[in-house]
Amino acid sequence: MLCATTLLAIVALRRITPAACFSIDERDITSAGVEIIFSRNLWRPITKKDKKDKLHGDLLPLDGLGELPQVDCAWACAADGGDELLGLRQMKKLLESDLKPIYESNLDVDFPDVYSDLRLLRFLRKDKPRNILSSVYRYKSFLQFRKESNVDEGIRKRLEIDSRNDTKMFKPRGLDQVSTYFPIYFDRLNEFGNGTMPTVTLNIGLFDTKRLSSLIQSSDSSVSLQTFLEYWTFVYEAIHLQLYHASLAAGEMAFLDEICDLSGLSLWQFGPYFVKNILKPWLDLTQSNYPETTRKIIVKNAPSIVGFAWNLV
Repeated sequence: MLCATTLLAIVALRRITPAACFSIDERDITSAGVEIIFSRNLWRPITKKDKKDKLHGDLLPLDGLGELPQVDCAWACAADGGDELLGLRQMKKLLESDLKPIYESNLDVDFPDVYSDLRLLRFLRKDKPRNILSSVYRYKSFLQFRKESNVDEGIRKRLEIDSRNDTKMFKPRGLDQVSTYFPIYFDRLNEFGNGTMPTVTLNIGLFDTKRLSSLIQSSDSSVSLQTFLEYWTFVYEAIHLQLYHASLAAGEMAFLDEICDLSGLSLWQFGPYFVKNILKPWLDLTQSNYPETTRKIIVKNAPSIVGFAWNLV
């Protein structure tokens, strides 16, 4: 639903600042110096010229890293002569010290959808053109987010999926009030293959952003910004758990097809408080931590203002 939150920002006539990309001279990369490399002050923003000339971060020599680890999702890599597979192995090598405690504590067994190589591959595909170092940095930030937000021990324990009623998992205990103001509908979550993707419909025109903003600003409300973000974290965790199993069953990476129904959309939904204090952190959450979730987005019943706003971006 990254596309939906992006679309909301566009309708609000606000430009979205793209997530930062960074580059560093690959000659500085050695097995012993990986942690130092990802110290923020050693990075510089990638310029348009860097991206055009592909001078940094694509498929790096990485001669100082030694033997690269194997991955468990070679079947999901692109048929590009092995470039994506090599990039994934490079990425895993650079993350060696971050992944070690995960393997030692069996988190990869408890949460394979999160800590398997398949999730690494989604982060690798986030940057186009491919940038190994930027992907590693994003994944490190993702791990930090999970730790700070207690996702594994907190939110994931609420993730009790009833295979007979997939929509149940998107109304978690204690967070379901948010779904009242942001209605979403999931269909065919167990169907994948032969061109069929799971589908999510977001009734954006029915998003009651005004009421939600009022509740979050109220000191005695049960809905806070933290509750709102926890709800969407829960939703994305549930989605990626389903996509992980669908990918394994089909032998290829699964995505969502997203339908945005804009019936009833109005500019009153995009008040300054909502855009600055709710939409922005929502975008940060989805863009930073759940890349490559959606395959395509279909917009239905779009008012003329959407086309006007889209042309401004």
